[in-house]
Amino acid sequence: MRVVVILISICKIAHASIFPADQEKCHYGDSKCLIRVANSVVSRASQGFPELGLPVFDPLKLRALDIEQGGNSPVNLKIHLRNFELIGLSRTKFVSIQGFTKDYDNARMELKFNIPSWQILGPYKIDGRVLILPVAGNGVGNLTSYNNEITMKLLTKKVIKQGKEYMQIEKSRLVYVTDRVAFDFTNLFNGNKLLSDTTNRFFNENWKQIHEEIKPKLYEAIASIYESLINKVFAAIPYDEMFLSD
Repeated sequence: MRVVVILISICKIAHASIFPADQEKCHYGDSKCLIRVANSVVSRASQGFPELGLPVFDPLKLRALDIEQGGNSPVNLKIHLRNFELIGLSRTKFVSIQGFTKDYDNARMELKFNIPSWQILGPYKIDGRVLILPVAGNGVGNLTSYNNEITMKLLTKKVIKQGKEYMQIEKSRLVYVTDRVAFDFTNLFNGNKLLSDTTNRFFNENWKQIHEEIKPKLYEAIASIYESLINKVFAAIPYDEMFLSD
């Protein structure tokens, strides 16, 4: 299996910004405060929060997502999305944050958050087979995931830029639980409505098995998106300037 996801905006460490005066700060490692502040930032940043380096992220515009699932799997697909949107990130609600202590170099941290639903929407091309059903088409794809509980584990590092110290994520891993995934692909089989409707119904009736096969790399892509957004925040302001002095 292979996956590629490319964001329109690439995270870069630029000149340091100043932490917004109207945004609450926390003491290092204060979990309750960090949850409160993280949810506040999400609420404020859905239409962009330039002081913290965040673009508009609901919808979040993405350039490409390629998933290739092959081998002996019952799901043998090549899915390509271009210039599509990820919708729903502004409904992220953090429920647990561990870490973000004063010592953040080579540190392990954990985020837990819920999203009622998120949606991938945009132009797609698909080719392959699902169980016994051949699949082919290109049009507008819609993949919606409901009642999502997410745990993201981070390994962080210190980056020094122009004499300032910043935190960045070196590695991340995402564990994901969802109640249901719905698929809707327009224009399957060159617009044959009967085959298109039958295929979409088959996808949705067998969503658990399809989701189980594609989820490792789909979630890797989702993790890379969250990693990029988090890195943007911590690339905007030196780490020690984001916290209250102990």
